[in-house]
Amino acid sequence: MAETHVLFVEDDDDIREATQLALERVGFTVTAMPDGLSGLEAFRADRPDIALLDVMVPGLDGVS
Repeated sequence: MAETHVLFVEDDDDIREATQLALERVGFTVTAMPDGLSGLEAFRADRPDIALLDVMVPGLDGVS
């Protein structure tokens, strides 16, 4: 069975890295991006199973 692919968008480096490690430790494949625009590009390119978005990230907020 394929691993679940998570797109995680967070501009705080420490939070992004810690969350990515925690998700990978329990078996998720994670693409972590630092801003909304790169997150949107990754979403379109990778088609993740789920996206976790910080609401207030640079470029394009998590609500948009």
